[in-house]
Amino acid sequence: MIGFSFKLGKDYAIDANFFYQVRTFTDGITFIAPEINLDLYRGDHKPSLNLTLEILNFIIFDVEIYNVHHVDDEFVYAILDDGQ
Repeated sequence: MIGFSFKLGKDYAIDANFFYQVRTFTDGITFIAPEINLDLYRGDHKPSLNLTLEILNFIIFDVEIYNVHHVDDEFVYAILDDGQ
């Protein structure tokens, strides 16, 4: 697995991992499974955007961009409320 993490400014960060096996072929096979998930639910730890591509039981890439502040921070509530 190849991976890295770093901050994107003071409020956001990125975690990325590339090419790793998630299960063996004896457990089953995933031919292709793209996933895009934008999670803004307040009950979660943080708002995030996840991009993942799995082909033949291997993750080709798994990238998460997220707000480094916890959901209980006023900064995050202001973003989620969009000024309401």
